[in-house]
Parts: sequence; C-alpha cells; structure tokens
Amino acid sequence: GINAEYGNVTKPACHLRVWLLAVGFSLMFSALFAKTWRIYKLLGNKSVKIIRITDKQLWGIVLLLVMVEIALLIAYTLVADSSATLVVNDYYNFSLNYITCSTSRSHFIILAVLVVFNLLILLNGCFLAIRIRNIHFPVYDESKVIIFSVYN
Repeated sequence: GINAEYGNVTKPACHLRVWLLAVGFSLMFSALFAKTWRIYKLLGNKSVKIIRITDKQLWGIVLLLVMVEIALLIAYTLVADSSATLVVNDYYNFSLNYITCSTSRSHFIILAVLVVFNLLILLNGCFLAIRIRNIHFPVYDESKVIIFSVYN
C-alpha cells in the first residue's frame, strides 16, 4: 500500500501508481530495445547494403510504443473504478497505518492486454539481445546487460 503519512490518497493517486509503473517500464525498455534493434540492423546485417538508421527513427519507435501504452492506460483509467482505503494497524504509531488502493473487477481485461503488450516488448528485446550476442564490438556488446535487465 501507500504510506498514510503522505496525506489523503485519492482515486487519481491510485491510478497514478499504475500510470507511473507502466509508462516508466515502457520508456525504459522501448528505448533500450530501439537501440538494440539499431545494433541488430546495422551490425547483424549479412548483406553489403548500407543501412542508415537515424535517431529520429529510434525516437519514433519509442514514441509509438509509449503512445500505445498511454492509450491502454487511458482505457484502464476510464474502466477501473478505484478507491482508497485506510488500513489502521495502530492508532498510536501512525507509520504502521497505510492506504491501499482497490479496483473493481471490470479492469482485468484491459490490465491483461497491458501486461501482454509489455510481455511482447520484453520478448522482442530478448530476441534482439540473443541475435546480437555474438557481435564483439566493446561499445555495442550489451546483450548480457539487456538480458540481466529483463531478468531483474
């Protein structure tokens, strides 16, 4: 739950918790995997064709994934009926009390779509990390770090 020392927790604060987690996840992993995709396209290219991938293209990938995440979160916010409940464990020790957010059952479908979308981002990132694991340029040798990031 959310510690009750920080004031009243309202319905928007309950939604904000989900939003921050989802958008933070999406920003972090979409940027990491966009960079990995560029390494895969440039250095994993078996043909002799010259490929140019700009930073704008990478930003486009990140923006697209974050916008899909935000669209799913807007649907989640509109459907989920959240409420904040104060759980009092000790009337004299305020730090043991906390506020928990609960939602109605109607949000599970959208939440499942959100989880599947993020799982697909992770699986794609793992696929790309496996594909670039044999590229031995010290600057681009990030596949172990990527797999460690996904694992944790």
